[in-house]
Amino acid sequence: MNKPFLFTALLAVSLVRPLPADTVVVFNEIMYHPATNEPTLEWVELYNQMAVDVDISDWSVTGGIEYTFPSNTIVRGGDYLLLALSPATMTAVTGSTNVFGPFTGRLSNNGDQLRLRNNSGRVMDEVNYGVEGDWAVAPDGSGVSLAKRDRGLASGSAANWAASAQVGGTPRAQNFAQETGFVAPPGLVSYWQFNETTGTAALDQAGQNHGTLGSGVTHASGAGIGGALSFNGTTNAYVNVGPGSGNNFSVSDGLSIEAVLSPGWSGTNSAVIFRKAARRPGAYRDTVLTNQPIAYWRLNDSTTTIVDSTAGAHNGTATAGVLRNQPSLIPTDPANSAVRATGTDRITVPGFEKIGSRGYTVEFWVKPHALPTACCQNLVGDGEASGDYFMMNYILGPNQGLVGAIRPHFGPANSPVSLDGATAMSTMWSPPGTPLLRPTTP
Repeated sequence: MNKPFLFTALLAVSLVRPLPADTVVVFNEIMYHPATNEPTLEWVELYNQMAVDVDISDWSVTGGIEYTFPSNTIVRGGDYLLLALSPATMTAVTGSTNVFGPFTGRLSNNGDQLRLRNNSGRVMDEVNYGVEGDWAVAPDGSGVSLAKRDRGLASGSAANWAASAQVGGTPRAQNFAQETGFVAPPGLVSYWQFNETTGTAALDQAGQNHGTLGSGVTHASGAGIGGALSFNGTTNAYVNVGPGSGNNFSVSDGLSIEAVLSPGWSGTNSAVIFRKAARRPGAYRDTVLTNQPIAYWRLNDSTTTIVDSTAGAHNGTATAGVLRNQPSLIPTDPANSAVRATGTDRITVPGFEKIGSRGYTVEFWVKPHALPTACCQNLVGDGEASGDYFMMNYILGPNQGLVGAIRPHFGPANSPVSLDGATAMSTMWSPPGTPLLRPTTP
């Protein structure tokens, strides 16, 4: 039986300590991307740093969400207040009656700005959380919250925020228990306590290098300073400890790694204890633009002008019936809106077929709202003149082949060359994380 051990890693990189908060009520915890029931379990926690009660009547939270606190709203000295998307749900979860809401808007999973304003409109506290750089990534869907390390310090610095130590966060309770038996040395960047009791997560208490346990690793009782892990000696017995700080484990002043280990493995071969995670992919938009497309329409537009994100500026125009700001079709880019069009509504880009005079590939994401009941539905096409089918993409309808399949349709003067897709699209929404059909037309 393998013996458990506790593993910590020390990287010799200095951290900048945030400044003390200059207000009395501050943001303290944010649950912006719950693992389940996201429409009911989003919430924001405020904390009163003073020992006396504070009246926040007519104060407001603005930015990604909007809410104004009613008259006689009191935050008791040293106490917490919850602002929830579904107050009834959070009241049931916490057993507390000090839950306010619902707020309007949603906490973005891709990062957002929150401001706490007093009844005169003055900004009392502000946080611009994110999922890149120094911001912890575990709160983005793993079930933990974004929790302030030190509730007495300012909210603006990413260094003062971390993933909560438990799934579901710590609503109306202290974010992190006072450490005993361990004093963080200067320059500590990552620290894994392994005190999760279930699941495959290994949360970094000091940074963003949240790890994942291999299938050959199980949770075990701790060694007095946290949890522990037991390794069974197989090739899957390791901890993937994250992608490093800013996707990089390189350091200029040296690297120190410290582990508390109780060996119990008697194998003759070497064993991997931890390894670096694969590099996180960059933002979807940046990945696309890095490949220097001729044109790239994000479809995040608030007006009928459909902007080309490249320097080519091949901007289009949407008809009035095109519904904008629809949910994203790209699982890895939830902030990227989609558009929806029916009937004769469309987006027109002048000179579309001449944009790539030497040939080009068109790639788009599509999710049918309704399959055609007649001939077909046009997705992409030049549409410059009747009978001009230089490039058009249809969703097939009855009597056209496989209903829901895509037909790339080429050729001028009604001399098309077609190749029907082998996969039929469905109008049923896919489960979260399921890839959507992504047609590519050469």
